[in-house]
Amino acid sequence: MEHYELLIKDMIDAYESYGVEAVQRLKDYYELNFTPTLEQLRQRANVLLGRETDSGGDNDNLLIEHAKLLVARSHGFESWDETLKDVESL
Repeated sequence: MEHYELLIKDMIDAYESYGVEAVQRLKDYYELNFTPTLEQLRQRANVLLGRETDSGGDNDNLLIEHAKLLVARSHGFESWDETLKDVESL
């Protein structure tokens, strides 16, 4: 579970302030062959969350609930609760 919690923190840090270390950890974890820009990170996250990507800066923050959903979906789950159930069953 700690692993997912670190991913959530990195997603929030990367999304909100483009924390260089968080971006690098996400790049390594997801095995990206490029370093995404802040705009690319936000666009991808907003698409996965079903949010408007051109709302004029209204989406500069990433709520923890949204970060949890991003982590869940990146691991093939539809919700954070599904992720928790899977982890608990191990």
